Amino acid sequence: VPAVVLVEDDQTKPQIGLEVTRKLIDRDKVDFVVGPLFTNVIQAVVGGVAKDNFVLIPAGGSSQMAGEGCQPNVFVVGWNSDSNFEGLGIHLREQGIKRVFFIGMNYQAGYDAANGFRRGFQGEPVGEVFTRIDQREFSADLSQLRAANPEAVVYFIPGGNGIAFLKQYAQLGLKDIETYAAVYQVDELTFPAVGDRALGLITSGNWNPNLDNAPNKEFVAAFKKKYGRNPTILGAMSYDTALMLNKAIGDLGGDLSDMDKVRDALRHVKFDSVRGSMRFNQNHFPIQNFYAGKIAKATEGEKAQDPRQHGLHSELIGTLVTDHPDAYHQECKMNWN
Repeated sequence: VPAVVLVEDDQTKPQIGLEVTRKLIDRDKVDFVVGPLFTNVIQAVVGGVAKDNFVLIPAGGSSQMAGEGCQPNVFVVGWNSDSNFEGLGIHLREQGIKRVFFIGMNYQAGYDAANGFRRGFQGEPVGEVFTRIDQREFSADLSQLRAANPEAVVYFIPGGNGIAFLKQYAQLGLKDIETYAAVYQVDELTFPAVGDRALGLITSGNWNPNLDNAPNKEFVAAFKKKYGRNPTILGAMSYDTALMLNKAIGDLGGDLSDMDKVRDALRHVKFDSVRGSMRFNQNHFPIQNFYAGKIAKATEGEKAQDPRQHGLHSELIGTLVTDHPDAYHQECKMNWN
C-alpha cells in the first residue's frame, strides 16, 4: 500500500512528544501515529490523542497500558516492558541461581522491569537500585552492587545512560558476574561505544537476527546488504509494524474511513512477522515467544562489514517462553473476538 511517512523528534520529553504528535494529527492529518519509544513519552502521547486517533507502539508499553489503562485505539506491536525481564527471571530460576542484584532506571519502564523479573524469578533480589533518568555516574550504585556479592546482575538502563553504566561496570571488574539485560540495551547501535565490554552479556527479547523463519532471513539479509550490519530489535519491530499496517490496510482495500473497521482489521491482522508467531491479545498487546541471546564474537561469515561493530553479534541460545501473554491482560476490560 503506498504511504507517506512523516518523522518528528520527541527528544524523549513527554510534553514535546505530545506537541509534535498533535501537529502530525492536526496539521498533517496522519492516519496513524507510530511511536514513540520511551514509556513516559508514550503515556503522554496516548493520554493526549488516542481517544480519537490510532497510536501504534513498535517497542514497549507499560503495565498500566496493558491492564486497566488499555485503550481501543492503541496497539503495542513490540512487547510489554516487563515481559523481557520476566523471561530472564524464569531463566535464572531454572538455572538455580539464587543471589541476583537488580538495577533499573527510575521511571515506569524500570519499575515494570523489576516487577517482571520478580514475577519470573519468584523471589526477591538480594539488592535493588533505581537510578535517575539523567544519571551518567554510577559509582555509588556499583559499590552497593559489589557489596551484595550477587551471583548475577540484571539491569535495565537503556540509551546513553546504559552505555555509561556498562563501561563503568566493566572498569570495576564486575563483568565477571553473570550479567543480563533486555536485548535492546546492548545491540548493533551500542556495539561501537561499548566494544568488547558487552561480550558474554545474556539478553532477552521477542526477536533475534538468527531466528530461522523466511521473513526474518529476508529482512536481515536486505538490511545487512544496505547498512553493513544486522538490524536491531527496534528496527525489526518497526519493520513488523509496517508489515502489519500494510496488511491491515490492504485487507480494508485502502478504505480508512470507518475507525471501527480499521480497529477490527488491526485486531485480527495476519501477517508474516519476522519474530515468528505473533497475535494480539484482548488488550492489544502481543502473544509471542521470548528468546535468549548472548553477545559474542561473530564468525568471519557473520561479521558486519562495519568495523565499528567490533566483530560482535547476538547469538540465539534458546527460547525462554512460548506463546507468552503479558501478565496484565485480564485487567483490560476491552472485549472482542
